[in-house]
Amino acid sequence: MHLPVSLPLLFAATVFLVLQPSVNAASATVVANKMNQNFFSIFSGRKNITTPRLAIRRSGWWGRPAYVYVTPDPNKIDLLFVMDNSGSIGSTNFVKQKTFVSLMVDHVLTVTCSKSIRIAVISFATSTQITVEFDFNDYSGSATPRAGLKNAVNGITYVHGSATNTAGALDEAHSLLNDVSRGARSDATRVVFVLTDGSSNQGGAPGPKAAVLRNTDGAVVFAMGVANFGSTSSQNELKAIASNPDYDYVLDVDDFGDMDDIAAEFGAKPRCNLIDLATHRPEDWNSIVAGLRTLKQNGVINTLAALHAEGFGSAHGSAGFLPWHRAFVSMLEYAVQIARNDISLRLPYWNWAGEYVATSAIWAHLGGSTNNGDPLAGNCVNTGHFSQALWHPDPSECIIRNIYGPGSSPLLASQAQLDSDR
Repeated sequence: MHLPVSLPLLFAATVFLVLQPSVNAASATVVANKMNQNFFSIFSGRKNITTPRLAIRRSGWWGRPAYVYVTPDPNKIDLLFVMDNSGSIGSTNFVKQKTFVSLMVDHVLTVTCSKSIRIAVISFATSTQITVEFDFNDYSGSATPRAGLKNAVNGITYVHGSATNTAGALDEAHSLLNDVSRGARSDATRVVFVLTDGSSNQGGAPGPKAAVLRNTDGAVVFAMGVANFGSTSSQNELKAIASNPDYDYVLDVDDFGDMDDIAAEFGAKPRCNLIDLATHRPEDWNSIVAGLRTLKQNGVINTLAALHAEGFGSAHGSAGFLPWHRAFVSMLEYAVQIARNDISLRLPYWNWAGEYVATSAIWAHLGGSTNNGDPLAGNCVNTGHFSQALWHPDPSECIIRNIYGPGSSPLLASQAQLDSDR
């Protein structure tokens, strides 16, 4: 079988470069590991931090507030960044801080498959320089939330404030987390991430304000101190801000230059169910769709189809079925990443055994008439992302789907059938 020129991209050689690690690479690794285990795991679902908290639900007798315990929804998370904007940081390091937060935002929105995430940012310096840069409403309904949020973070203006009022910033955080008019959700899990380069010197001790966030608002609070936190008093301030235990929620960074090293070690992104990916991460799903269309237009899809046909006998009905197809899907995934110039993209999966195939929500994202193609056009898919018009100019190149129809494959196995065959 002769392969087209474009296909060798699928088998590109991997080159490993040995780089001299930075002086603080070891400490950067420690911080990255702690963030992966304790911060990002909240959004990927590996860590459950939901605990009941008091909330005002209605007015009681004689106008008195009535308090009830509310258990936050683990699938709804309101994430609030509180960023130091004081003069001690300097304009160059402030850019590094913004870049780091934008990378955190990007990773948060790609490690989650099925959670509704809203993000807001507060910057702070003096008492008059505490600003809600954007609230939970601003990007919650966007079709491209990741790009919008990253641009918003990178667009924050450096004010070179003459003081550091951390307590005032945390007080503003308390207000924002409880303001439904600014997109806060009373039933959401709350996470606050504070970044600062030095102890506060205005507005009093931040500890009591942080205690309100933790104990009244039910927020999990992370405190990252950068560069100037070697003294016992500075360390104690970070510990007073953060949730317990300190080891999990206090993050010491030696220098702003280490932030790139930390971000480079953020954990791997999960593979998502297609329905969840299209619903909660539409940017990634739309990019995958565009990549698949590109591969169809340049002939790679047809080459892969021929490769599958050639190996059909040995790859089906034998013990080689799963490993052969894992390798095949990996080739396709790599081709999509190359086509989109985005190595982070991962093809989604569909667990058909968990739902009724004919009425699955997946067809709304794949196109077609209900779960099949157009019966008047040879069962070609003529609607949605993979409609014949978008897939290929030649009508004979359409995608045919004929589940449960005459001449189609047998019914897809149920979960019970799969379990019984183990």
